Amino acid sequence: MTMLETAPLSDPYPNKCYLPFILYPPGMHRVTGGVEWLEGHVDLQRAGSDFVLYLGVPFCRTRCKSCPYFASLLSENDTRGREERYVDALIADLRHWARYRRFGTGLVRTIFIGGGTGSILKTANLRRLVDAVYSSFQVADDAEFTLEGNARDFDEEKIDYVVRSQINRLSLGVQSFQPEILGVIGSPHAAQDSARVIREFQARGFTPHDIWAVWVDVNAWRTWDDGIESSRLNGRFTVGSTIGLTRRGGDPVEGAHPRVPPTGPGRRRTCARMTVHT
Repeated sequence: MTMLETAPLSDPYPNKCYLPFILYPPGMHRVTGGVEWLEGHVDLQRAGSDFVLYLGVPFCRTRCKSCPYFASLLSENDTRGREERYVDALIADLRHWARYRRFGTGLVRTIFIGGGTGSILKTANLRRLVDAVYSSFQVADDAEFTLEGNARDFDEEKIDYVVRSQINRLSLGVQSFQPEILGVIGSPHAAQDSARVIREFQARGFTPHDIWAVWVDVNAWRTWDDGIESSRLNGRFTVGSTIGLTRRGGDPVEGAHPRVPPTGPGRRRTCARMTVHT
């Protein structure tokens, strides 16, 4: 769990995209300092002020090629009960920090469940986590509550829960609507999975607010147009985050696709936002 006060914020990631609710990209290493580290940087006993809440779920079904962020693979049967134990620990952590005056009397303006893969949680565990946030902290009536996830995690039960819950934003990692690009980056879902989930949320009156994509060449935006057209998506949604494919020497994707020139049009559009009307 990471808590970031809304102001003032430093700029530890110069020249990176910033989402309005959380620093991005997420940390690449686990913070092990705990209370001692936070006590050295934040006055936990002063009167609370507005803050944002980031809940990290460090699990993925597969690891996308060239992903540099920490993730632990979680099998669907989870015979060791790792998900359950992690959610138990995360809820205990929430309640621990809520006892400090800084957070117990402050107002949560924004909540983000990310990862890893935030949507990997079973619906029952996702509900437990959301309930724990609202029972532990004072949350603003107009708070943005975002769930980040992958299309393959959303069955009917989870979609219905999200629509009825306090979650009001969905950040869906589509990456691409082109099967060949999904294959290059090792994505765990198929293009039709993303289109299905977007349509099912739209049918319930819930519009995914942020769809994030991965571009791999200078023709990324034409490729996206073609993919949206072939997926027969209707309505309005936003491609809010476009991320350049990371390559490092020895990666599985190294040499699998031409590199983007450092000053090409794809590079300039890394932080672009595109609202799609179809």
